[in-house]
Amino acid sequence: MHGRYVPTAAGVVRSPEWFAADYDPRRNTLAFVRTARETLAGQPFLDQRWNRDGLERCEFSLDALAAALPEDAPGPKLDFIWHTSFCCSTLIAE
Repeated sequence: MHGRYVPTAAGVVRSPEWFAADYDPRRNTLAFVRTARETLAGQPFLDQRWNRDGLERCEFSLDALAAALPEDAPGPKLDFIWHTSFCCSTLIAE
C-alpha cells in the first residue's frame, strides 16, 4: 500500500508545477499550489481572485526553501514579477 505523497521543499524548488501562491510575512512562509501551465495560462490574473480550490497545497519557511536549493544553483535572477497590488495591470518595458 502506498502512502499519500508529501511534497518536500527540495521537490518544490526543483519542479515547475508548484506555483508560489501566498506569502505570510509574519511566519516567513511561502505557500505553493500544484498546477499545470495550461491552468495558469487560462487565468486573467494570478492573484486572490484565482480559485485554487481542489489544488494540492504545501507551505515552507523561506529558510527551508533556501536550504533546499541545489548547491550549483545560479544566483538570483529576476525573470518574473509576482505581486497582488490593486492596480489594473502590470506594464513591463525593456
